[in-house]
Amino acid sequence: FLYQFKKVLAAHALSFDEAGAELEVDSGIWKNICKGNFLPTKNLIFSLALTAHLSLEEMLTLLYEISEELDFAIEKDVVVAYLVSRKVFNEDMIDSALAEYKVKNLFIKRQANG
Repeated sequence: FLYQFKKVLAAHALSFDEAGAELEVDSGIWKNICKGNFLPTKNLIFSLALTAHLSLEEMLTLLYEISEELDFAIEKDVVVAYLVSRKVFNEDMIDSALAEYKVKNLFIKRQANG
């Protein structure tokens, strides 16, 4: 996993810290993922794909590396795959789509409004 993870981040000129800054994940867990000690969850890869503007191919590669794949019988997988494949990376549009389909449990950090 770590080799592909580094390759994907490098393609987007992102460091581990920059990629992690957009995610709502414990810093200790993130550091262990970046060292290759832990594997991320499917939801964390979905979150990374949306925040780091990954391509569908990059997202699928990372999912494959953790022995996961898209399951089009699961609404969350369909919504995330659509957003990534259509390059919909606008925060408001992502939030609207996730809310409309009641997609939860992603680790996307959002700034508080106001």
